[in-house]
Amino acid sequence: MKTRRYLEAFLACTLGACALHGTGGGAAVHEAPPRLASGPAEPPGITGQLSLCGLAVVGNTGDLHFLMELSGDKVSVHKETPNDTYRVDGLKVQVTSILADEMAPTARGLTGIALLRMHARYESARLADIMGREAPPEEISVLTSDSMPAGLVWWLPGPPQAVAVESEGSDPQDQGYPAAPPAPPPFPATNDAASRVTNNPTGIAYMTAAYGQRVLVLSVQGMHGEPRSALVAKAQAWVGTVKTSPRFISAHQVRTEIDAARAAGQTCPGRPNAVLEP
Repeated sequence: MKTRRYLEAFLACTLGACALHGTGGGAAVHEAPPRLASGPAEPPGITGQLSLCGLAVVGNTGDLHFLMELSGDKVSVHKETPNDTYRVDGLKVQVTSILADEMAPTARGLTGIALLRMHARYESARLADIMGREAPPEEISVLTSDSMPAGLVWWLPGPPQAVAVESEGSDPQDQGYPAAPPAPPPFPATNDAASRVTNNPTGIAYMTAAYGQRVLVLSVQGMHGEPRSALVAKAQAWVGTVKTSPRFISAHQVRTEIDAARAAGQTCPGRPNAVLEP
């Protein structure tokens, strides 16, 4: 809840006059600077930058304009084509969007959960071509809320070399699998039957949301044997921070707001500020 209130105030600052508040006493620490009136136009797309609590992801794709926060202690941004990849506390994260028409002719006109299920089939088939193996999507849950009319959580199984551990304390080699890496995963142990992949890399947790004919896609992959339940929880929490706007959101303005908040001594609510790693 604290993160959501922080984002609501933060987005308001990028769209007009407001004040961000410090964590102590509730006193305003700065007023939003004026919006850019001149200079080179910002291109559409999705970009991420260090925020107080992690990474602030600014998206302007078609008529979907959004701000999302990937909360974490240690974060990084890796420029890749066609979409940047983020690292958040060791997890590999991507944020993208796609129109129904870009998936398949049969997706045209689909909305809501039907569109999201079409996207899951499209994405799994696309990755199957890249990986050279079948990768059927595993639907986990359907979500709806006032801010997200339709949401879908699904899972793409990891590569064959992932270690399947039958129970806590069992020896993978006894089951015919290669031994897991010696380093313990950074997540607590779980007895979730769906969370027994404990090798690098894991499968990918997807959290998608439908906005008209466009799908917002967040994917989270563990790189150190994190359990599926932990990746799914992260994906749902991060998409839960999404705030949309009817207008273009300036990434430059967001960066200005972040810099001003940091210079004024503002901190992430409830924990130390995030650190940007190379």
